[in-house]
Amino acid sequence: MHKSILTFGLLASSLVMLSAMPLFNNNAAMAQGYGYDNYYGDSSYSQYPTDDKKYECRTGPFEGFFVSSVEFCKHVKFDKDDRKDNRTGIQGPPGPAGPQGIQGLPGSTGATGATGATGPAGITTLNDTNLYSNSSFNFVINGQQNFTIATCDEGDALIHGGYQIFAGDPINININVLAAVPFDFYGLDFNDAYAVQIAVSNVTGSGATFLANVECFDNPPLRP
Repeated sequence: MHKSILTFGLLASSLVMLSAMPLFNNNAAMAQGYGYDNYYGDSSYSQYPTDDKKYECRTGPFEGFFVSSVEFCKHVKFDKDDRKDNRTGIQGPPGPAGPQGIQGLPGSTGATGATGATGPAGITTLNDTNLYSNSSFNFVINGQQNFTIATCDEGDALIHGGYQIFAGDPINININVLAAVPFDFYGLDFNDAYAVQIAVSNVTGSGATFLANVECFDNPPLRP
């Protein structure tokens, strides 16, 4: 009687455990399926590349997973030491020296220009084609003195200078020539003018007229 009850009890316990095992396994599978589907199935992460998840994360907490956008790989901030693709490698040795460049051609001087045309011959004769005269006059009264200056054209040179005096009473008049000199009038470092200064004294009270004359060489026109 007790043996039958014990056997029945063991059989009943076995049936209860067998009936409970599928329930427990289903719950475990459901729990496991819930976690995977929610974290890897329904999200943007996958362990295998698919049409919509083709980018593999190389760094971060999802390293090795395929995602739909690279933004998922970098939305979590991590230290720079964890970024394997941003580490600076050891500097390599210097490369070999390149071949020597081609030596340049020696510089050449510019070509000599053509010889200019020969200029006209210089003046060898003084005549009326290259000489001209100018004069200037003034009047001095009795007991006074005065001067006058005759000049060449600017740029031309004085060849000769002189003077003339005309008096109404040449016998009794006293004429004193104070100066009769050539000088540089235009500041060209050569004589181009002639000056005369006289004083007159006459008992009859008459004065005199006098002139300064220059003979000039006609230089070519001055260059600007």
